[in-house]
Amino acid sequence: MRRERFKLADRAVFTRLGSLRNLDKFSCGNEHIDAFFKDEAVKYEEELLAKSYAFCDVENDNAIICMFSVSCDGIHTALLPGPVKNKIQRAIPNAKRMRRYPAILIGRIGVSSQYRRMGVGSQVLTYIKEWFLHPMSKCACRYLIVDAVNDEDVMTYYEANGFRLLYLDEQAERTAFSISGDEPLRTRMMCCDLKLWLLQQSV
Repeated sequence: MRRERFKLADRAVFTRLGSLRNLDKFSCGNEHIDAFFKDEAVKYEEELLAKSYAFCDVENDNAIICMFSVSCDGIHTALLPGPVKNKIQRAIPNAKRMRRYPAILIGRIGVSSQYRRMGVGSQVLTYIKEWFLHPMSKCACRYLIVDAVNDEDVMTYYEANGFRLLYLDEQAERTAFSISGDEPLRTRMMCCDLKLWLLQQSV
């Protein structure tokens, strides 16, 4: 059952991982995501591989509402099946078409169990989109990409927020990344075209 919507803009403060003082109390209900933010995120930052951020509740002793990590990435057209490559290229003017397009990878997102089913996850994705579309953003970013856990609820969440599968089926994704075996993929790559998303917001 969905609970009353929690508005990040009203009660949350945005902060870097290194500023958190109550990280040990954070739990999103997924032990792997919890372990990443508590044990691995700092190491990723030290190696310049990812940066992690959090929203904290100023009316609840700065409890961590949610956390996410991001890093630079790209969409390489040589790894895409013909129809998908053509679809992406058609969205780019001929003179600006490239072999790869700038993207930001969302590595992990975790919403505290205390704030689940309150619309927080979608608000975080909107924040990330607007962050990298901001005129003062330090790098160009056409796409957001994520290796979404291959689970119906997770995929539905990303689809509801403007993400689409980059590879139409699992075999195409296996071929692109030289993944052997025939077991279902643990994750599926999804992307959101930020220019398209921005146009949809103005309609």
